[in-house]
Amino acid sequence: MKIPIALSWSRLSSYLECPMKFKAQYIDKSYPDDSDNPHFARGSRIHKQLEHYINYLNTKSGQIQNPPAMSAESQNVVPIIDKIHNQCDTMTPERQIATNMSWDKCDWFDKPDVVKYRCIVDSLAVYPDFVTSLDFKTGKVRPYDSDHGQLHLSAAMILNVMPNMEKIINSYLFVDHKQSITITLHRKDLQKEMDYFDEQYEKVNSDEEFKPTKHKYCGFCLIKDKCPLFKKGV
Repeated sequence: MKIPIALSWSRLSSYLECPMKFKAQYIDKSYPDDSDNPHFARGSRIHKQLEHYINYLNTKSGQIQNPPAMSAESQNVVPIIDKIHNQCDTMTPERQIATNMSWDKCDWFDKPDVVKYRCIVDSLAVYPDFVTSLDFKTGKVRPYDSDHGQLHLSAAMILNVMPNMEKIINSYLFVDHKQSITITLHRKDLQKEMDYFDEQYEKVNSDEEFKPTKHKYCGFCLIKDKCPLFKKGV
């Protein structure tokens, strides 16, 4: 029996970009490791600094402590984090969320035949009847022109694991530029998002061919020398 492939936004977006690349990355595991990319390393460092800062805010009450050392980019968004932290009931960094085939909460380490989607929320802030989340982005501001993008997927997952919340305000926060892109998902609109991402899950897991797709990032692909489209100049 074919083992299902649990998805995250990075996995799904890789598939939507190019099924052949997705297969190399997540099925064959033959895609070259590019984790030492300086852009990835910088983003990871800034994420870790902001995680430490939120943990500092959560533990400093009544105590004299020095905040963790942060780069200028991380300091750009400290006022935003401070404001949210002062207003919400709880604020959690790097929250791991996994949902099963019925969109119910499950364990992060459950097997692929249990987990449908996973996401890591950089900052999750809970209010009495709604929740906000932040996804810290480094580098240039990129447009969000999708009706069903990363913000929608994580929003749908969060509402499903927090059934007492009526809405979620979900944002990209571009730390280098102090700009944000925000979507709001109400519970009444949740089923539409679930239906879409159910369809995408079935599409990925029913694919038997994983054909290559031409897209604007083909030139950066680390397996382009094996791609029939790239070789043909399609």
